[in-house]
Amino acid sequence: MGSLDKRRLFTYIFNTFVFLQLFNEINCRKVGAKEFNVFSAPFHNAYFLAVLAATAGAQVCLVQFVPSLCSVVPLTRGEWGACLVVAATPLLVGCILKLTPDTWPQKITCGRLPNEDEPVKHAALAAWNATQAAAAGKPAAPAAPAVGAEEPAEEMEMSHRSDNENGNDADFKRID
Repeated sequence: MGSLDKRRLFTYIFNTFVFLQLFNEINCRKVGAKEFNVFSAPFHNAYFLAVLAATAGAQVCLVQFVPSLCSVVPLTRGEWGACLVVAATPLLVGCILKLTPDTWPQKITCGRLPNEDEPVKHAALAAWNATQAAAAGKPAAPAAPAVGAEEPAEEMEMSHRSDNENGNDADFKRID
């Protein structure tokens, strides 16, 4: 594949990605299970429209007028159309997901799904909380092991960075 062909391919990817984001933003305007018309009341939020227009305008300018800035090549009308058609797929996917019965996702078994209401038990988070509590002069809560993880063989605590004789900075020290 030649250099120009490779740049054209990367231009397709870059352009499609940016417009995927824009169409996803439009799709996220309506999040209800039965709210299908994401284009209803399009002038309701002027800031949203300004962001969409500025992003789309900047993308067109980057690709068509200053392609050297992002190492892309200018696209033809047909190539722009193809990028926009592919980029509009979040609208279709969003509509299909809204038509999906609520019982279908419950039938999918993919192991243990995380419970978002359950408090997080992670060793690194516990170590961070302990250092924050120590800095504030409060007693630290006991460190909890990570969910589903084995207990660590050796405990580690954070130490202050200090230059040693080799010039290396040590972030952790072992507790014996």
